[in-house]
Amino acid sequence: MNTDANLLEKLQGFLIAMEQINSRADHGCTFSIDPIAPEADPTACITRGLAANSIEFKDLKLEPLDPWRPAVKSCLSCWLLQFQEPKNLDRSLWNHEHLREIDRKRFLQPPLEWLDALVGNCDVYEFKMYPVEFYECDWNDFLIHAPETAYWLHLGVSD
Repeated sequence: MNTDANLLEKLQGFLIAMEQINSRADHGCTFSIDPIAPEADPTACITRGLAANSIEFKDLKLEPLDPWRPAVKSCLSCWLLQFQEPKNLDRSLWNHEHLREIDRKRFLQPPLEWLDALVGNCDVYEFKMYPVEFYECDWNDFLIHAPETAYWLHLGVSD
């Protein structure tokens, strides 16, 4: 049975594994999906989530994604499979000599199915904020939101 807790654990485990595969000597990845306190208003919800993580920001913009799947799938493909990008092959132990080319569509199918089930009838937003202090070198953040449920999906890298 795939309860929300079970789906969340599967996604968290998958993201942690992909962090390890994509991290290098000169940078580390942070991939996570975490529940946050739900609020009726999505902006208030993520504002509270950021505050709970001690992240101060100057500006916050939420962009509703409808449909959400193409945008999130594209980000997941870029972030999670960056070890296969040609520019990274020469610096990675995960090059073509050690790991054959992965079929991106097939590889991402299970986590996207888990995410589909977790999202259900929620709205999905990409949010951009301008942190006061260092946050990460580059990132994409998403809010999965319903009045009774909220998750923060984060894909980022720092050196």
